[in-house]
Amino acid sequence: MTLLEVLIATFVLFVIAAGVLDVMMSAYRLTLVTRHSDNARAILVAFGDQFTRSNPLDLTNPTQLLANSMWQPTGTTTSPYGTGVGMTWENVVGDDTGLQVTLGGANSSSIKGTVFRKVDYVQSSYPFASTNGTATGGVPTDMLSATFTILFTINGEQKVETLTVARLWRNAN
Repeated sequence: MTLLEVLIATFVLFVIAAGVLDVMMSAYRLTLVTRHSDNARAILVAFGDQFTRSNPLDLTNPTQLLANSMWQPTGTTTSPYGTGVGMTWENVVGDDTGLQVTLGGANSSSIKGTVFRKVDYVQSSYPFASTNGTATGGVPTDMLSATFTILFTINGEQKVETLTVARLWRNAN
């Protein structure tokens, strides 16, 4: 073998090794993004389950939603995603700027995320006939809709995950 052949073989081997390393690093980054996205969706599902399954009514006045709870309609907020008021996660309480959560665990990479909730009454979009025959369209119904959103940044890119749920908030008479 000549020196030129050895140099070419070494260069080809280096390019192959660099390609394999790049593929492995890309796979690790993809796994990292997937793991944190799955964790973010699990947090949103936990809040969605709490919203749809817990009792939102004040037991002293069953026609009223609990004050300062996650079921209170958010109205207009400074964030387009809503607010964190009424939500708690791992002893952290949400405020107007959202609820700060940690994605990942102690033995893996962990990043910070912010969860928001936006709650509103479901509006009927066309007239429905009520039991007494009067039209009730275009008014707030006994349904609440909640959109839970989590924002987090990973590998310099901001990710957004959203979950929307609806529930009956009181018994219709």
